[in-house]
Amino acid sequence: MNIVFRLDSSNLIGSGHVMRCLALANALRERKVKVQFICRNLIGNSIRVIKQNGFEVIELINKPNIQWEQDAKETISYLKQMEKPDWIFLDHYNLDIKWENEIRPFVNQIAVIDDLANRQHDCDLLIDQNYYDKKTCRYSNLVPKSCTKFIGPRYALLRSEFKEARSLLKVRSGEVQQILVFLGGNDVGNVTSFVLSAIEEIPLLNNKEMHVVVGGSNPNRDKIREKCEKKSYHYYCQINNIATLMAKSDLAIGAGGLSTWERCSIGLPSLVVSLAHNQDVLVDNALSTNIFEYAGQANNLHYTSFQKQLLELILDSEKLRKMSINGLNLVDGLGSDRIANYLLYGTTNNGNNSARCNN
Repeated sequence: MNIVFRLDSSNLIGSGHVMRCLALANALRERKVKVQFICRNLIGNSIRVIKQNGFEVIELINKPNIQWEQDAKETISYLKQMEKPDWIFLDHYNLDIKWENEIRPFVNQIAVIDDLANRQHDCDLLIDQNYYDKKTCRYSNLVPKSCTKFIGPRYALLRSEFKEARSLLKVRSGEVQQILVFLGGNDVGNVTSFVLSAIEEIPLLNNKEMHVVVGGSNPNRDKIREKCEKKSYHYYCQINNIATLMAKSDLAIGAGGLSTWERCSIGLPSLVVSLAHNQDVLVDNALSTNIFEYAGQANNLHYTSFQKQLLELILDSEKLRKMSINGLNLVDGLGSDRIANYLLYGTTNNGNNSARCNN
């Protein structure tokens, strides 16, 4: 089987599309599937991370104001040079049914990874790993009736390291000794620095062990490293074992994207900051599950209210224990395996083809 991923990353887009596609790509490679990526060489991209994972990347030239027609034309030019892909996976908020219609003759089937539900798609498979409490399908009028839809955290595209970390996990007591700060791979708004400054002013946290993680494309990583060195915080840049770090932490301060489901899979309670519109959607729908506390949107954070909320959460061990249990119950870390099995065998796991439009 031959599968191609079309996605982008940059300072503005972030690295979330890369990480969730890499999770599925690795699961497919374990099953002897040939995987290639097509990515535009945008400023602050994470193409290097894809290559470090051992995958071939076809790089589209970075041009200003690229329209979907040009993107489709360039993508098709490369598709023509390879064996006709069994699937192309599109994970891109700026491309839709028009692009997919152009691509259709050059691939056998099209899959879309999305969570906005704000545009039409011509696809055979749709994956939306976010939680929605409404039982009606958000994509009913946006995809063909024949489209198979996998909706909900059961299909969260997580790397195998989270599955492994979960298997070794100890029951969390709700006591906080180690705190993880990770606001996504790019964090263009520099929320990490805001959080660190807020933490510095809380005396109770002086004796806590702090783990601060940034992505390799974070434009403020050097200043954050200097701040961590002054406070004797542990600093990590573009690490490969974040699941291990999450497993040993007692509380996370993190973003509302893919890392929400990563934290849930190993029962890590969190105080969440939304960094983008798609994260607003995730947070709004998932609040009812009590898997995290919500601090607000990144551009609306205030020192005193953030500090008060963080301190109250740290002191509420019962709430933290419940968050941990709720997260573990919601996300089991097998989403990538389910999708890979479906692509190869037509079943998600144990012979059960559970295509669905609810959670």
